[in-house]
Amino acid sequence: MVFKGALLALAISLLAPISGAEADDPNPSTSEIDNYANLAISPTAKQGFSLNGSTFLNSSLSSFSVEAWINPSESLTSGYGVIFIKQDSFYFQLNNLRPEVVLQSGSWNTYTTNLTLRTNEWQHVAFTKSGTTLKVFVNGALIYQNSSVAASVLSQTSYVGIGASPWNGASNLTTPQASFYAGGIDEVRVWTGARTDSEIAQNMDLKLAGSSSNLLGYWDFNGSASQSTLYDRTANGYNLTINAAPTFPDVKTISNSGGFATITFPRTYLNAQGSYKIPTGVTSVSSLVVGGGGAGGFDGGGGGGGGGVYQNSNLAVTPGNSYVVRVGGGGPAINGYVGGTFCTGTWSTTIVACSAASGNSSKFGSISASGGGGGGGIENSGTADSDAAANVRGGGGGAGGHNSRAGANSAGVGAYSGGSSSAVSNNAGGGGASGAAIGGATTSVVAGNGASGVVANLNSNTYGSGGAGGSFSSATLATGGSGAANGGTSSLAPTKPNANQGGGGAGGGNGSPTASNAFGTSGASGIVIIKYALTGFANLSFTNAPIYRASTSITATTNTASKVTFLANNKRIAGCIKVATVNLVATCSWKPSIHASIAISVQIFPTDSNYTSGTANATAVISTKRTGTR
Repeated sequence: MVFKGALLALAISLLAPISGAEADDPNPSTSEIDNYANLAISPTAKQGFSLNGSTFLNSSLSSFSVEAWINPSESLTSGYGVIFIKQDSFYFQLNNLRPEVVLQSGSWNTYTTNLTLRTNEWQHVAFTKSGTTLKVFVNGALIYQNSSVAASVLSQTSYVGIGASPWNGASNLTTPQASFYAGGIDEVRVWTGARTDSEIAQNMDLKLAGSSSNLLGYWDFNGSASQSTLYDRTANGYNLTINAAPTFPDVKTISNSGGFATITFPRTYLNAQGSYKIPTGVTSVSSLVVGGGGAGGFDGGGGGGGGGVYQNSNLAVTPGNSYVVRVGGGGPAINGYVGGTFCTGTWSTTIVACSAASGNSSKFGSISASGGGGGGGIENSGTADSDAAANVRGGGGGAGGHNSRAGANSAGVGAYSGGSSSAVSNNAGGGGASGAAIGGATTSVVAGNGASGVVANLNSNTYGSGGAGGSFSSATLATGGSGAANGGTSSLAPTKPNANQGGGGAGGGNGSPTASNAFGTSGASGIVIIKYALTGFANLSFTNAPIYRASTSITATTNTASKVTFLANNKRIAGCIKVATVNLVATCSWKPSIHASIAISVQIFPTDSNYTSGTANATAVISTKRTGTR
């Protein structure tokens, strides 16, 4: 038998992110990296993406939809940041971190939501317009609805852009000029027709085909081929110009330390395959999967439940196989009162504050952790966790307090149930549960504390704590109870408590539908982390088939700078001991000295202290028997 190359049993391959990538690829069908655009507020550099003189969406402005994944910077706490714009037709932007839709229908009409997004954490945002009905969604949950908007938006042949407006204060220009978005942005999708509520929720964590029905424009930011063009993944060709070249990092991060690689996914991984490929040779990982936390309830509401926390120090995986990585977003705090089928913000003596949204489930392969339940609003029950089929369950949301009528103030219970709706004379909401403990009950004026979360073996951080309840005893602070671990907070309507730890949000304090002190806090997004040992490995190949007493070169290609020792039948080959690699390649000149099948192997001694030594053994033997006659 003749083998031109022998593939050895491998250890791991380290898939490093594209370093400093500032590009987009027209055909990223095989990309294993999930890039996003990282933008900065830069009036001088004018970062953003633009398409000028476009007829984009000119015939479909009665019903359409826009969605994106965003990770807002703290610099957007005040001011405007455009997510997507069709100039002179509509804006989708953040206004002091609140999602806002602006429509032009003969005059400008602005629709601003009550929800303040969290900073430094990924959230999915979307809006749909169906005739006179406008809906806004965060992490798949409906947070705003208005059924009396103009039936149609003016059609304009104008600038289309992501990340900024072209308006310079006097006229529209051809490049970004104002309302600069800051932070991460990814997976921007524009549809003809209004997406349904379930389509928004079910597809935000899925990689789409550019040929998806009604998908008009799709920009996923993946690849590394062009530094000037942001490619539309549909066949419609709405490619945008990249202005002032932002960076395009990988969504996941990789940290090498102490001989281990730690891969952190702060958001669902949406590369070309919509999944993460296990490196070669990795058969076991330590894993942490945390669901999103539930939101705190409105106006004396209960605390949100903490997300479920799954841990495994020896989870079997298959090298080369792809695993879905889905990170559940936190439940958005739905701030308002019930009216019909949605929280309209209208007060009456017969309605109660709506329950906050549950967090979403997280997933790694077949392992999943549910999102925590949302806290109840004033006089309302909290909810149980979001996924009864999950491997690990999240906490239930606390119930709301009451204000002069029969209400509820009990804690979220364990890993399943929300706070009950039993009538109790109380002015405070109960604390949200974690997946491991019951939330705190309340006194007549003091809100219940959130339950403690779970300390992760992988990094000693605490995940999945319940949020504290809100209290009517104060008209100025939506603090919830004290000691609420990483779920609750002592800040007024905070936006950045403990990102990506699956904690439940705190309930709001006393106030009107528009008073920020009454607003509950959104739950924290979950996270997926895996960790595995770094071991040196090599692939072997030969310049020609090994023949008795004929010289051949053995080439070892390693995954890290190393010294390589070559062996034949487990004996070191003279002159091929601890050969230093050059550009990850070491060579050995070898002349077989026997008529036999010889097993070739190598020992790898990495020079990088993050890696441990490895031994790669041949999976095939090399025949060195003569094929001719005497």
